Amino acid sequence: MWGLFALAATFVAFLVLLILQNRPGAQPSVSDIPTEGIVAAEVASRYVVPNEAPVVTQLADVEALRRVHPDFYSDLRDGDWLVRYPGLLIVYRREEGRIVKIETIDE
Repeated sequence: MWGLFALAATFVAFLVLLILQNRPGAQPSVSDIPTEGIVAAEVASRYVVPNEAPVVTQLADVEALRRVHPDFYSDLRDGDWLVRYPGLLIVYRREEGRIVKIETIDE
């Protein structure tokens, strides 16, 4: 008898949690936010950035980029994030939680 009651209580709790999670207007969880958005927010918390949406990309082949622009990419590595605002380029190393380089750029 008590086993059936425990099963019914667990089922009701599961249904309530399922309904609460899928209701309209529920806030997205952190896992629903794209990594690029998280990186942009982390950079904005460490440096004053323009009030515009940035273009965020992750470096994949720094060796090739170093051949083209050796000065800029000299101390960067694969996995670093480039956060670009109009007139500003920020390189962020997420695993260390720090900004590696800041450059102003001509558009």
